[in-house]
Amino acid sequence: MAGRSILTPQSQSPAESKLKLKLGHAAGAFAKAVQEGLASEYGISSARGEGKSQVALIAMLLHAQKHAEMGFPTPTRWMGVADSFRSHVLKTHTSLMYPFWGGAWRLHDEGHLAVFMSQGSPLVALELFGVEDQGATDRLKGECVGLWFDEAAPSRELGSNGIDELSWETGLTSRRIASYSNPAIFTTNPPDEDHWTVTRMKFGPQAFPYYGYHPDYANLIDWQGKQIDVRRMWFRFPVGDNPHVSMEIRKRNELALSDDQIRARLAFGEFGSIKLGDSVAQDFDRATMVSTQRLYPMESAGPMFFGWDGWHHPYCVIGQELKGTVRVYAVLGFGQRSGGIYDLISEQIKPWLAKYASWCFQAATCRLHGFDPSMETGDQSNPDTNSVVAIESGVGGFVEPIPTKWPPRVAPMTSLLKRRNALLIDPIDAEPLIKALGGRWYYPQDRFGKVSRDLPKKPNHPWEDIGDAFLALLSRIAPGAEKFPAEPSRTISKFDARFVDDPRFAESRDGFDPRLV
Repeated sequence: MAGRSILTPQSQSPAESKLKLKLGHAAGAFAKAVQEGLASEYGISSARGEGKSQVALIAMLLHAQKHAEMGFPTPTRWMGVADSFRSHVLKTHTSLMYPFWGGAWRLHDEGHLAVFMSQGSPLVALELFGVEDQGATDRLKGECVGLWFDEAAPSRELGSNGIDELSWETGLTSRRIASYSNPAIFTTNPPDEDHWTVTRMKFGPQAFPYYGYHPDYANLIDWQGKQIDVRRMWFRFPVGDNPHVSMEIRKRNELALSDDQIRARLAFGEFGSIKLGDSVAQDFDRATMVSTQRLYPMESAGPMFFGWDGWHHPYCVIGQELKGTVRVYAVLGFGQRSGGIYDLISEQIKPWLAKYASWCFQAATCRLHGFDPSMETGDQSNPDTNSVVAIESGVGGFVEPIPTKWPPRVAPMTSLLKRRNALLIDPIDAEPLIKALGGRWYYPQDRFGKVSRDLPKKPNHPWEDIGDAFLALLSRIAPGAEKFPAEPSRTISKFDARFVDDPRFAESRDGFDPRLV
């Protein structure tokens, strides 16, 4: 094909580029991370106009410079993938022709190949194609040093269909050309929070320092005496990170968007939450009620609280109250899969407590449970067993039923969400609650569109289960009320509020030892 001759490898190191471009904090951190090889996969999400595509191109150049300095041949071969080649023609080609590049990028092969020239030699060769059909998808199987997916998530507003995760994983296996690092980068406007780009990276909050690692892919792994890079690093460029776009332009673009969800995504860089109806948690504010960093139990904060919802889809929400703020640490359950309370306790709750709050087993008064009275009718995993007995024997502590009627049950949450600094949710282990409160736990509508607030929509698993467990937690905490003192005592295995001080229960012991998990 025309222009392919320029891909002849060059052995000499290219001279340093004289291009200069001021980058924002998050963009600069990303470019530096790629240059230093701090991960295998990189995901960038931001509002429009924050320079995602341009900084991806800059990262390719920095990587190529270090690649050459370490003795690897240039040009570095990259795959640039979009949902269609037409997307490259409309957007990528324009980005490559920006004046600050000084004409260093050259297009060949009818726009399918972009080459960055440095001191008369090719430094980066970027093959541009889409995945609109099987023939185009097969091009992902070629060899490359690095991979770049632009607009990986679908955007109806911008006319992009997005790219699926299978294409991404196919591209990952094509990084077979030797280098000190083989980066794979995707850039995208914020999609819905369930999109694969979000779940694959486990993006953290849009707060300083605006980057981090997926909690399960933060380290190199050892294999046969060698280290394999599986790290996944995310970046969320904040509004204003691009110093080359004025705030007046950003404000104008924000005011041009009438839909709240689209404005949140394209103007503020927030992931879209899926709203299925009128939310039960009308006053939930993700910006102030979701922590910008991990939350962990504090022994000094007093007892641990557990809110339970049982039967077919059991869930447990775990938290504390600290100086009037309800802190939610974890939401544990089986998702769409059915299970029992015993399984939930043994497989998830005990291991979580052993890792983060083993101190709470020093006293029964450190474990306070709220539960739906219907849980006393049996456990799905064992119909002959009372679910409350399963909690008492499996976790121990003091259990207490919550109101059965909907108005008094939902009242503590309604009051809590109207207060400032009253709720703080961990962004990782309690993420399901964030989704539930964000719109997936909702009131039903009749066929005329009238909303009924008598009860939330049912069935609506797992969101109704998570919501009910959260209400049980709040009812047990009773925010602002006086709590049990965290003094050493013995667990009451079969708790009855009438016999708290009855000496007949004084010899009951908690059989759980976190060291045995």
